[in-house]
Amino acid sequence: MVEPVVMVVQGWSSNSLAILSAKHSALPFFTNWGSEFSVYVIFHLAKPRLFPREILNKMNPEAKTGRVCSNIVTWHVDTNSLATSQALSSSDSLHNNSGLFSSRVLTIRAYPTITHLNSLCPETFPVAQKCPTRDFERMASHGQQFPPQKQSTQPGKEHAMDPNPQFTAPEYKPSNKLQGKIALVSGGDSGIGRAVSHCFALEGATVAFTFVKGQEDKDAQDTLREIKKVKTSDAKEPMAIPVDLGYDENCKRVVDEVINAYGRIDILINNAAEQYVTSSIEEIDEARLERVFRTNIFSYFFLTRHALKHMKEGSCVINTTSVNAYKGNAKLLDYTATKGAIVAFTRGLALQLVERGIRVNGVAPGPIWTPLIPSSFSEDHTAKFGSEVPMKRAGQPIEVAPSYVFLACNHCSSYITGQVIHPNGGTVVNG
Repeated sequence: MVEPVVMVVQGWSSNSLAILSAKHSALPFFTNWGSEFSVYVIFHLAKPRLFPREILNKMNPEAKTGRVCSNIVTWHVDTNSLATSQALSSSDSLHNNSGLFSSRVLTIRAYPTITHLNSLCPETFPVAQKCPTRDFERMASHGQQFPPQKQSTQPGKEHAMDPNPQFTAPEYKPSNKLQGKIALVSGGDSGIGRAVSHCFALEGATVAFTFVKGQEDKDAQDTLREIKKVKTSDAKEPMAIPVDLGYDENCKRVVDEVINAYGRIDILINNAAEQYVTSSIEEIDEARLERVFRTNIFSYFFLTRHALKHMKEGSCVINTTSVNAYKGNAKLLDYTATKGAIVAFTRGLALQLVERGIRVNGVAPGPIWTPLIPSSFSEDHTAKFGSEVPMKRAGQPIEVAPSYVFLACNHCSSYITGQVIHPNGGTVVNG
C-alpha cells in the first residue's frame, strides 16, 4: 500500500466530503495511486474544539476516529470503503452543525505523502511536533516549499518558523545505541542540533547542549523539555548551557560544566554555525569575517581541545560541515569557507587521534529546514528553499540526525574515521 494521500480542506461546504465518495473521479491526481490508498482529510474549523463527537464517531468502524487539535479536525479514511464517506455526506448532524465551519470551502489541496505535512499536530500526524498557529498553508507548486517568511536577526528562532522543523518521527526506532554515553552538542537548541540531541536521548545518552543566551532561550527550554520526555531511566538530567562559543575561555567553561555534572565526555558534536548572504567579497569586512569564523570553526577547535582531556578510547568527535564545502556557494562565501575548513579539520584531526582510539567524522547536510534559513535569506528564497536539489525539496532535521547516531555508535561505525556523510537530497559531491 502506498503512502497516504493528504487533502487539506479550509472552510466548509456540503461538497467537502463529496471528494471522498467520488473517490478517483474527484481528483485526476488519484488515478496514479491504483485502487488501494488512504486519505487524510483535514478540516479547518471556525470554532476550535467544538466539533461534535457524534460526527467523529461516525467515522468508525471503517475509519479511525477523528482527532481535534487546536482549530483542526482530521480523519483518516480508508477510501476503499465508500460506505464511510457516504454516511458522512448524508449526516444530518454534520449539516446541522455547519455553523462550526467557515461559510465556504476556501481550498482543497492534495499532497502525495504524509512527509509533506510534517508541521501538523502530533495528535493528527505522528511525524509532527505542534499545532500550527494559523491556517495551514504549504504549497509545492511553482517551486514553493514553505510560506514566505523572514527573521531579522541571527541566530534564528525555531519556534517562530512556519512550519516548525521536524526533529523527530515515529518511524525512528531507538535501540540503545548510545546507552550510558555522555554527549555534548553545540548549537543543540534548534535545527539539526535539536534533532541530534533528541535522537541521542532516545538512544540512551545523557545530553548537554549549548545555546545563545538572550536569543535562543525559548528554543533551548523547548528542547530541554523534549529531551526530558524521552530520556531513558539510566540517563542523567540533560543540561542547556548558554554561551558564545567563539572564544576559547567560553568553550573551556562549557566543558568544565559538563565534566562537573557528568565526569566525562564520550561524544562531542561540533554543530554551531551562522551565515550571512552576500553578493560580493567586497561586502565582507574584517569584523564579519572574524565573527563567522569564530562561531563556525574556531569553536570547533576550542571545544575539541578542551573536551579531549576528558575523552577516552572509544569516544568520538562529529563535525557539522555542509554541501557548500563541496559545491561552493557564491552567496555564502565566508560561511562556505568555514565549512571547507571543517572538512579539512575533520580529516586532519582523525589522523591525529586514530592512535588514541578516538574517531573523528563529519556530516555535510544539504538544504535542511532550520532557523538558519529564514534568518539568512529573503522571503522569496525561503519560500523555494530546497527545490533545487534532485529530490526537489528541503530536508528535515530528523532526516539528518540519524547520520550522527550512526557515527556516534561504536558498533555501527567502529571502522569509520576521517569521513563525511552526505544527507543532501541527492546532490552528488564525490568527496
